[in-house]
Amino acid sequence: MGPYLHWLTVNVEHSYFPDGACRALRFVPTPATATLLDKAGCIVRGGGSGLVVYAEAPPAEALGVDAAALDWFVHAQDTHFAGYTAHAAPAPGSLLFFDGARAVPEEGGGRRLHAGAHVGSDDAFPFEWPALARMLSAAHRRVPPTFAVRVPLHDADGVRWRIRFDARATVWKYYLLGGWTEERLQVVDPNREAAFAPPVEERLDSGQAALAIRSLAPIPLRERSPQRFQLRANGGGTDKVLVKRLPVAGARQFSRETVNGVSTLVSEIYVHR
Repeated sequence: MGPYLHWLTVNVEHSYFPDGACRALRFVPTPATATLLDKAGCIVRGGGSGLVVYAEAPPAEALGVDAAALDWFVHAQDTHFAGYTAHAAPAPGSLLFFDGARAVPEEGGGRRLHAGAHVGSDDAFPFEWPALARMLSAAHRRVPPTFAVRVPLHDADGVRWRIRFDARATVWKYYLLGGWTEERLQVVDPNREAAFAPPVEERLDSGQAALAIRSLAPIPLRERSPQRFQLRANGGGTDKVLVKRLPVAGARQFSRETVNGVSTLVSEIYVHR
């Protein structure tokens, strides 16, 4: 038995996380892939953000196969994955599917398993897409995995495959609850990267009155957000900081609103006094 050598890597990246590595992913090979890997004597290691396959010899040579592929279903074990991930929830009856046959070479080596810089809506395919239909069982159709990956067996030796998810961006909406009586309240970004509309009076579903201040453009979600928004008042022409650092949007509290005629995802953030 000779030394085991790196054969292929699949890395999943995500801009939501500080280090750029996606979290808590579980790769499950299809039965056919599990059989192929076992027959070729491969060792598979997973680290939560991808997998690495080691082999004594290129599996295509060991198996005498020229056109086979290796397939995995991938399950995000973080229940909030779809909340902080752009394009994570395709339409019913479709699935994100990353096929090495459509991979894009990247500078410095490696191949990206989607055409765009990040996963997009074009990476979702209907269950009946021929390559995907052969992978899906009746159980997968009832409860789909988060996504599926296919890499060609004959063209994988030493390849580092990459998938890059982008964080979801939402309109941030601050609800000010309590006795905010100061003049000209405003949410301010000291870095001048985000801007907010003036406050408007609204009533929550409970009937409670609130002042609502909404960002003028969507803001990306982050596990550790760098945003340092402040609540200020401008009475008599002088700014007064009322809240030095406002809470940031999370991956749970969303609503849908029509903004400028477009249905928009909104992160609701409550600030009590």
